[in-house]
Amino acid sequence: MLFKLFFIFQTLFIFPIANILALFIPGLKKRRDFEKANLKLTVDKSWQADIAFEVSSEGEFEQVISLCEIYLTQNKKIELIFCSESALEVVTKWAQDKQAQVRVMRLPLITNIPFGKNRSILTFLTAKTLVLCRYDFFPELLYYGIYRAEKFVLLDATLIHKFEKVKNRKSFTRTIYNQFDLIVTSTQNDITRISSAFAINKERLDCFNFRSLRIINRINRATVKLEAFTSFALFLEFMQKFEYKNRIILGNFYPEEAPLVSQLKDSGLFCLVVPHKINAENDFASVLPSMKKYTINFSMSIRDMEKILSEYEKEPGLLILKQKGVLCELFHYFSVAYVGGGFFGSIHSVLEPHLSGCFVVCGPNIFRSTEFELAKNYDDSCVRSVAKMEDFFPVVVDHIKNFKTSKDLQKSFKEQQYEALRLSSKILKT
Repeated sequence: MLFKLFFIFQTLFIFPIANILALFIPGLKKRRDFEKANLKLTVDKSWQADIAFEVSSEGEFEQVISLCEIYLTQNKKIELIFCSESALEVVTKWAQDKQAQVRVMRLPLITNIPFGKNRSILTFLTAKTLVLCRYDFFPELLYYGIYRAEKFVLLDATLIHKFEKVKNRKSFTRTIYNQFDLIVTSTQNDITRISSAFAINKERLDCFNFRSLRIINRINRATVKLEAFTSFALFLEFMQKFEYKNRIILGNFYPEEAPLVSQLKDSGLFCLVVPHKINAENDFASVLPSMKKYTINFSMSIRDMEKILSEYEKEPGLLILKQKGVLCELFHYFSVAYVGGGFFGSIHSVLEPHLSGCFVVCGPNIFRSTEFELAKNYDDSCVRSVAKMEDFFPVVVDHIKNFKTSKDLQKSFKEQQYEALRLSSKILKT
């Protein structure tokens, strides 16, 4: 009853007020215009989906892609709702050739009209199984999952940074978690946390990280993807002049982390910087003034790549890769990977370099990262968090000095697929 009241209040008061405010507030107007694309969705009265997913942003979409692909191979029909504009490009690209099996909707936060054509998830969704990824506990999603769906699932659930706040409390979060028929975590630690904090029977809990399967897929196809670029072969040939153990990649790197690069100057190590933002080479112009900056991408002509690498060889400096969508594929060419964001926000993906065999270093802000915890469970010796930027170089030097080939952290592909298939059947089973 509680969730029905929340849903009614939101429908009668929050949405109408938000629509009025959108006339005056630019941010709300932008969101309303973003959601208006839902009006172009076609309605097929015979359509009946087998399963529905809601994801917040591109990161959460990465968590469910492998699961969606499994269902597509089984000829299942999928409904996918996404919330953030950041997921628009990747979701659209993924779904564009799957229209016979996939319907996509932008979560209506402002334009929601309960009985309007394509204006509400209540008129959009037909699936009897609804899967939420990690969070986005909006009233309309909870209402559908609790009162209309036959099975309500939470994927990639975690209390890694909330456990101390919610344990032993009769919180609203506890009430929400207890509405799910199945909760899937990425780590066994989170099964323990959730079971303990919310008194949930472990029979309703399971553990598997679907993103690992996605990463392994990308790693196995990395060579084919990278060799399709015009000048990658030349770059690889140049990079192989340096021993594998002496190659470092700084991924999702921010200009504020530039002191890390200054430590590597004159070290004789090959260092490639892949910025968090693709146009960030401009942001690096004002930092590290003593280092010459070189910007490359694998789509440039062989002649241009050859010229830049020749200049870099004569005067080593900051080599910046301006290339989108290849970081995961690049990791296995490097011995050490630094994962950006950990000194002033939250770290990016640790699993990508870890499953690629890198020794992974990141900043201290790991409290929200289930991937860091999962990587530590895989192999504690191959991932390190440093408290200060000046600690980075000594850790790298120590790793190179005591270098040993990382053990193969990828389970056999068949084992990963078996686990994914087992859990995919459990999710759809009513």
